[in-house]
Amino acid sequence: MIPLCAFGFLFWIDTARIHRVEYVSGTEGWSAAGAAAAAASPAGDSGSPHQLVVPEHDNESYEWLDQTRQMFAQRELRVRHIAYENAPFGREEHAASRAALERAVEQQPGYADGWLNLARALIQEGETDAAKPDIAKALQIAPQFGRSWFFKAAIQKADGDYDGALQSLDRVRSQYPRDRVVLNQIARLLFLKRQYTQAIEALRAVNAVDPEDVQMHYTWMLAARGLGDTASAQREEQLFRRFKAEEASQALTARRRAASPEDNNERQPIHDHESAIK
Repeated sequence: MIPLCAFGFLFWIDTARIHRVEYVSGTEGWSAAGAAAAAASPAGDSGSPHQLVVPEHDNESYEWLDQTRQMFAQRELRVRHIAYENAPFGREEHAASRAALERAVEQQPGYADGWLNLARALIQEGETDAAKPDIAKALQIAPQFGRSWFFKAAIQKADGDYDGALQSLDRVRSQYPRDRVVLNQIARLLFLKRQYTQAIEALRAVNAVDPEDVQMHYTWMLAARGLGDTASAQREEQLFRRFKAEEASQALTARRRAASPEDNNERQPIHDHESAIK
């Protein structure tokens, strides 16, 4: 019985592999030849799709990276931030994402979002010192961009410059007075400065926008403890535990987020809406 089951399993794997090869081979425009080389192309090829059969699990990631290469070949250099969780394997692809953004700003040095996204990639890896020149360049090109001031504040916070970070966030708040992410960061900085009453005032503004904001309830709980307000701290702890996401539930959305860049974008704590920036 066991040999028959093993034989059946191997037969199924082979059939699935053949089906995959036939599917890719039948795709319009597919050929066995690789992409034609073109020395003048920023991507190193003529812009044609890479004709590779890749593992099913990472197909979409490879397609996204290939689209980026084609954009370079066609000189479409509006490269947006590449979320790390969309990269196929790990830090090697993170470096490749940074290299793509570096290529974009080399080709178009006046593109403020390119410099900003370079800084964001470095900040996400904890390399805040390395991100400082990129943030400075982004602000030099477009000092009106609130998002650049937000990430400058992140660098200042990492340096322990809480007053400077609050000044940067105040500029963002003047443009987006109901942005709960900005308000939460202001409250967090005030908490770190032990200005608990002012932190709670900022958190009240968050509560007016989203009463179920988990970060707001968590920081409020800590600030109330700092003030010795046990009743408020207990209330906020209960609300925090009620609204925080269950770790196990995150796995339920993984497949959907992998299949839909739009849904994955909405899941990010900080993200852009295409309709709002055009």
